[in-house]
This record gives sequence, structure tokens and C-alpha cells, in this order.
Amino acid sequence: MSEKTATVATAKTAAEKITEKLADFHDRMPPMLVKELRQGMRAKAFLGVFLSLQAFLGLVMLMGISTGGSSNAGDVISRIIFFFFTSAVLCIQPLRAVNALHGEIKSGAIDLMVLTRLSARRIALGKWAAVMAQSLLIFVSIVPYLILRYFFGGMDLFAELLTMFTILIASGCITAINVGVSANGAILLRSLLPLIAGAFLFFGTCGICFGGELDDLLRAMSMEDDQSWAAYSSLVLVAVYFSWMLFSMAAASIAPMAENHSTLNRLIAPGVMALVAGVMYAVDAPLESYPAAMGLLAGPVVLFSLCEPAYLLPIVTKPFIKRGVLGRISGWLLYPAYTSGVFYSLAMVAFLVVLSFTLLSDMYYAQELRTVMNLCCASMLFSAVLMRLFRKKIANLQGAYIGFTSAGFIVLGVVAAVCESMNNENAAFLFCWIPQVNFFILDDNENAADIISYLLLAIYSGFVFLAGWRDRIWIQKAVKEQTKAMD
Repeated sequence: MSEKTATVATAKTAAEKITEKLADFHDRMPPMLVKELRQGMRAKAFLGVFLSLQAFLGLVMLMGISTGGSSNAGDVISRIIFFFFTSAVLCIQPLRAVNALHGEIKSGAIDLMVLTRLSARRIALGKWAAVMAQSLLIFVSIVPYLILRYFFGGMDLFAELLTMFTILIASGCITAINVGVSANGAILLRSLLPLIAGAFLFFGTCGICFGGELDDLLRAMSMEDDQSWAAYSSLVLVAVYFSWMLFSMAAASIAPMAENHSTLNRLIAPGVMALVAGVMYAVDAPLESYPAAMGLLAGPVVLFSLCEPAYLLPIVTKPFIKRGVLGRISGWLLYPAYTSGVFYSLAMVAFLVVLSFTLLSDMYYAQELRTVMNLCCASMLFSAVLMRLFRKKIANLQGAYIGFTSAGFIVLGVVAAVCESMNNENAAFLFCWIPQVNFFILDDNENAADIISYLLLAIYSGFVFLAGWRDRIWIQKAVKEQTKAMD
């Protein structure tokens, strides 16, 4: 009896060990991810979405089977599956990240996290990975329904699976963006814009899934030629790039000043621009699309570069000083400081202006396209000028920059409405010093808008350059102190 009791006890002990391993996460998993997964998987919002989705799709599948498996029933089932899946992972799940970091900052828990060995990037990555793990679980649970729908007939399984996987990638990008803005103190940027974007995505999902656009989308996702794959790859690359840039904003917001998150972003941006340009060349994209694509990719890195603080810690300059003269020179473009951010931004603006002037010179509407590019660049610099003028009163640099840029377009709408009501378009010239207003002037007077765009570029570039040059003493001081410490 004693041997039998010992055997049963040993078996129970082994079973308990196996159960404990299955019931908990492995010790090798990142601690931040484990923390967020434990909280997220038990959240009522996730459980409600997941269980409701399974119950409703199971009911829909049973109703489809009861109809006899007609092709029309299969099409309806596909639309319902895409609607609920897209609504769950593209609209609901990313919104759970809008308060991911702000709640930790407000409660003071972020200070304790920073004191651990976790870097700011790993903290933000844990927040993102937790939400994406839940979205991935929803994706895996829905795939069987899509495979069962295949037996109803009239379905391109590859196209529908690729579409669902693309929606999952888009969900990851939007989640990264929401995590990125969640560290920002401006409620307009942190909460209101994600809610508006989520509502827009929801109504767009309704229109696509219950209209004729879903068939067109699935036809495009069938990837019948190499150009389709090239275009798809470039779109995914651009989406991941934008998500990474805004995701880095979260890491930079909660990181100590000794962590350098700017250099990597400034190196990634030209690389992505080169890759996208190569894909566009391979698919014979029209020349007029190059400046617009490059300007779109340069926008985020210019925004963050112009919002850098003036002060620079000496320890940040150590990797550059180790690389000798070349490292010291490149540091003036790559340091996480206002001066280097200004120089980097002006280099990007100069590249965009020269690119548009070179590629668009032989087109009959070249002047209009060049003016649009000049005004976009001038708008970015104008916001930097306003930030410089009111920098002592600004605590949230990124929020202020976005606010100034948005205010310029609001002024454009007001000026356009007033001029139209007065039937006097020339009144807009009173506000031509605001770059966005010149988009209205461009409709009636291309020559005047073209001249004004170059003047504004020169004036605002000069102002920003002088402001950056004035703050160069912080970089010089940091380099000098670090050089002494290394000697």
C-alpha cells in the first residue's frame, strides 16, 4: 500500500508540474510582455469581443449550412467573417492601446519600470505585443471558419487568407501608432484622433464588406503578376515604417535622456526612401509620384527632428567620438539635439526641393507640382519657427508641432471661405506668410504662389538654421566633456 501511495503521489506531483507549466508563461518570455498578457487576456473588453465573435460566427456558419451550401450563402458568410474580423482587430483592438503608456505615466508606475533593466523601447514593445497577441489569437480562431467557408464554393482561398493576414498587419501598424501617441500628454493627439480614425475605419469596413468593393479587393489580392507583389510589398514597407516612427515617439517620451532613439530613425528614413524609390522604378511608376512619395516618407522623421530638446548629454556623443573625425561630423546630423535635428531636417527639405525641381521640369503642370512640394516643406518649417518663438511656454513639443501645422490648414479653410463669400480672392495675399494659405492662391495664380513658395522656403529655412546654429554650444559642450572623460 505504501508503494502504491508513493506512486500515486509521484504521478500527482508530475501532473501538477505539467499543469503549472501550461497554466503560466515561460520564464524566458519578456517580463513586460508577460505582465501585459496576464492583464489583457483577463480584461472584460477582450473576453467580450472574443467570445461574442466566436458565438456569432458559429451561428452564422450553422445558418449557412442549413441553406444547403449555396454559392450565395458562401459569399454572404465571407462578407460577415471579414466584417467582424476587421471590426475586431482593426477598430476595437487598436483602441485598447490609446491609454497604454499614459496610464502608467499618470500613475507613476513608468518611473519604477525605467529603474529596472527594461529599456524604454522594450516597455513600449511589451504594450504593443500584448495587444497584438490578442489580435493574433482572434485571427487564429477565425481561420477555421474561413476554411469551412471554402466548401461552400466560389472562393479564392489564397486571396481571402492573404487579405485577412494583411488586415492583421494593418492592425499591428495601427496598434503601434496608438501606443506611440499614448505617451503624449495632449488629449487631442492621444485620444480624440485615434477615436476618429477608428470610427472612420469602422464605417469604411461597413462600406467595403457590404458593398461591391470586397470583390475588387479580393481580386487585387489574388496577386496575379509580379507588379502586384511589388506594390503590395512597398505598401507594407511604408505602413511598417510609419508605425515604427510613431512607435519610437513612445519610447523617446518615456526614455531617459541618456538613451538615443533619434539616430536610428534618421538612418532608417533614407534607407526606406531608397527602397521605395527602387520599387517604384521597378514597376515604372510615373515620375511625378516620386517627390510625393519621398516627401510622405520624410515627413515623420522631419517632425521628430525639429522637436528635439536643445540640451545634449555627453554620454550620448561617446559612440560618435569613438569613430573619429567621420563620427564627429556625422554627429552634427544624428545627435538627439535640436541643432542636429535642424541640420538633418534642412538637408531633407533641400533634397525634396531639388528632387521635385529635377524630375518635374519637363511636365506641363510642373510648376503646380513644384509649388505644392515647396509649400509642404515651408509648412513644416513654419511650424518649427512658431515652436522656436514660443518654446519657453511649450512643454509638449510634438503636440505643439502637430497643433501648429493643423492650425495652418484651419486658417486655410477660414481664409478660403471668407474670400469666396467676399468674391475677392486677392484678399488671401494678406495671409500669404502662412504657407498653407498659398494652396488657395495656387488655384487662381500659379506664378504668384510659386514665387511666394520659394520666398517662404528661404525665409523660414534661414530662421530655423540660425536658431539651430545658435544652440550648437550644447553639442560642442557635450563633445568636449565626453572627450575629456575618455582621455
